[in-house]
Amino acid sequence: MYLTERGVGEDDAVRAVERLTEAGYVDDVRFACDRAAVLARRDYGDEAIRHDLEGRGLERNAIDAALALLEPEEQRARALTVRFGVTPATGRRLVMKGFSQAACESAPAGAPRAA
Repeated sequence: MYLTERGVGEDDAVRAVERLTEAGYVDDVRFACDRAAVLARRDYGDEAIRHDLEGRGLERNAIDAALALLEPEEQRARALTVRFGVTPATGRRLVMKGFSQAACESAPAGAPRAA
């Protein structure tokens, strides 16, 4: 825990986190939603967002809530395909940005082909 690593006793750290949570200063769901929104704006797919949030120690319910509030992944993938064109490079971009196979396969639908 961050506080104990900085010399705060474990009991004091637990009490501090409990009080901050009760006061609304510590809210894992709110943090997960904010972080997921930032990553989605940076063109990341759900798998990458989930991985990031898990790496930050967030619980599954907070992660699931955050992902549920985002625009559906398939729509985000299609928007990227419209922006970058239907090319192998765009497909690689989607994969590298953590989009699911289903989102990658649905992305070309309705997207214009690159010239």
